[in-house]
Amino acid sequence: MKEKPRSSKDFIITPAMTRSILGVAALFVVVLLGMLFWFGSAITPYELSAFFTVFVMLQFWNMFNAKRICFIDAFWPFRGADVMPSSGCWP
Repeated sequence: MKEKPRSSKDFIITPAMTRSILGVAALFVVVLLGMLFWFGSAITPYELSAFFTVFVMLQFWNMFNAKRICFIDAFWPFRGADVMPSSGCWP
């Protein structure tokens, strides 16, 4: 409550968050395109099912990691820190 509110002109997404988002997106693209190239030109329904399953698992992995990072930062006042960490998650 002692801190001034952030300016309405400030970006919500910090540079660290931008790097994280783009890095994870690039990783997902590489993994999924790698699977498609590994399958070859004639993709069977079984391979499409495996591709979709990996896609869904990657999305769940991303969701749980994003929630976990913000969950940890939500408790920053109780860890003895006097300033909020710069991860981009708002408490």
